[in-house]
Amino acid sequence: MLTPDDLLVARALSRKLPSLRRELLVLLAERREGAGADEGLLRDLVGRGAVSTALAQEVRAAVERHKRGRALGLFVHLLTAQGIDRARLEEEYRALGGDARAVDLGRAAVARGLLGESVCRQLLFQARVLFDRDLRRQLEEHLRAAEPTPRNGPGAVGVDSERFDFFARLPAMGSEVFRGDAIVPVPPEEAEEILESSSQEGFTGLLKPPSFPVPEWIDTSVLVGAPLLVEDHRLLGRIEEGPAATVYLAHALHDHASPRALKILSADASPIARARLEREAEVAARVHHPLLLTVHGRGVEDGRPFLLTEFFDGPCLGRLLDERGCLDWPQARLLAEGLLGVLDALHSAGLVHCTLDARAVLVVPDLGDLRLTNLGAARGPGLPHPAPPLPRSAAVAPELLAGSLPTPSADLYSLGILLCEALGGSADAPASSAQRRLDALPPSLPSDLPPLLARLIA
Repeated sequence: MLTPDDLLVARALSRKLPSLRRELLVLLAERREGAGADEGLLRDLVGRGAVSTALAQEVRAAVERHKRGRALGLFVHLLTAQGIDRARLEEEYRALGGDARAVDLGRAAVARGLLGESVCRQLLFQARVLFDRDLRRQLEEHLRAAEPTPRNGPGAVGVDSERFDFFARLPAMGSEVFRGDAIVPVPPEEAEEILESSSQEGFTGLLKPPSFPVPEWIDTSVLVGAPLLVEDHRLLGRIEEGPAATVYLAHALHDHASPRALKILSADASPIARARLEREAEVAARVHHPLLLTVHGRGVEDGRPFLLTEFFDGPCLGRLLDERGCLDWPQARLLAEGLLGVLDALHSAGLVHCTLDARAVLVVPDLGDLRLTNLGAARGPGLPHPAPPLPRSAAVAPELLAGSLPTPSADLYSLGILLCEALGGSADAPASSAQRRLDALPPSLPSDLPPLLARLIA
């Protein structure tokens, strides 16, 4: 699935590696058609060996810098519309060090008495929604402009690069976001165009923010003038979107202070997707552990089953690895200790996770806290039938793919693969090639660690 971040990554890479442009166009076309790795375009390129880990980190930093700059620019536009002097905002920005986020500038403005705290919170929320809707609109425009053309082989797709000059039309990156120590916001005419476009789409500019901060990585582009509701919960933004389900940040209408995650199936979700959601709820109800998401409820909205859980403010481990490249051993050890504890709780209840990988683990940046998710393919007595099929992934134990009954050792195998990947080894080597995975590990690891990993993934 193609995302706004994929567009920004492609723009940054096309500038650094012009020779990669054609391959980027092909990969974007594949993602538009639903193919490609779930983790995102950048990780897909690293996995193919087309981009180094170091370059991937550099590109990710440039994309985040660009996004931060555009969000700040929209916030500045809203502040000046409130009558706050632009020169004063420039002064506050310089005092913050020149790398401030919108929220940092907002706090400074409140501290200087330029506006009230509630008004600041409102404007920050409006800027976030406008920014996310602008990114989503850019994505939709590019999808409309991109017309797949036949390529060799059944089902293959491509892009006519002459008709789809994708890279020339994306917003500016890098140094064009910041100029010296001054704010270079979204140009006023562009900001007005964004506001006007959002107004035409139903965005009134009067959305009430929740009483808790909405994390920057949440996509709020789903918000319009009328609130989006599922039963008695208001949706605030997308956490994750897939072909079968979407996970939203939400809060109860009677409780604006408690964030929740609401996972709802698509209207045309398959029986397998419905079975996965039912299993996920059943496992969470059966096993209680601090590193499993707490379930707060479940139901059906317009024929679409949903599951309501605690909200964990952190991305999946796969995204963290995209940004950092790999973990050092102390961080990986924290990860392993946490996962061993929660896996032990599952195994003690007679359950096997079966699909542990980097997307199934939510983490905070310092790895001091995590949550194990994606329990919809778990195996064990008493779970709803039928059991969803297992993905043919390098992280799934070979004996499970061969049809053997699941045992706790299958999860330990997956844990070994996950640790190899997190430490910089190869996660994509053939299952029979344990040595190839281990050979890719950095030599700085403790000497007794590779033999331990070897036993896990043998």
